[in-house]
Amino acid sequence: DGASVYDTLTVHITPVNDLPFTVEWPDTLTFTFGDTLYFEYANHFSDVEDDSLELGISVLVEPDGITARIDSAAYVIAFTSAGYTGIGSTEFTVHDSEGGVLETTAVLNVLLGVSDEGYFDIPGSYSLSQNYPNPFNPGSTIQFGLPETAEVTLKVFNMLGQQVATLVNNEKMHAGRHSVQFDARNLASGVYIYRIHAGSFVQTKRMILIK
Repeated sequence: DGASVYDTLTVHITPVNDLPFTVEWPDTLTFTFGDTLYFEYANHFSDVEDDSLELGISVLVEPDGITARIDSAAYVIAFTSAGYTGIGSTEFTVHDSEGGVLETTAVLNVLLGVSDEGYFDIPGSYSLSQNYPNPFNPGSTIQFGLPETAEVTLKVFNMLGQQVATLVNNEKMHAGRHSVQFDARNLASGVYIYRIHAGSFVQTKRMILIK
């Protein structure tokens, strides 16, 4: 009755890299045209394995009138705007030492200060920009430029030609660059057309809603 049995169990341990993550993330970054916003990114990104100061970071901004400059020594990103006011967006890409990647976005809200009106960029011609982001869900920004005061109508249609939204309804608007928000939370996924009438200027563009 003193019999015994034994076996050997081999355990393989595979390390798993935790991705970087955000801390108290601001959905919107607001600053005034002509000023500089210094965003201390080290306070808003963290990682289990790496110190936040060791994380790599890159930034993309829209539209082109907004710029972002990374100061890796001070761990800040300097946002400025040259001739643009309204809503923009920025996309952050964060890398840790083991190849983990975090992508996150924030809205950029550029305000027009009273003292800056004389420096505001007046476009030389009418224009309608591509909405951003695109594809989008559920909101997107549409920007247009007016070289002079004009009555503006901006509407959205589905691919059957049916009107689904009126963003600007025959409003008299001053010369400059303008932006409006399109909220499509009540619409189905698909391709939509947005069309602007400003004076004698008419233009259409497509945008894609993906839910």
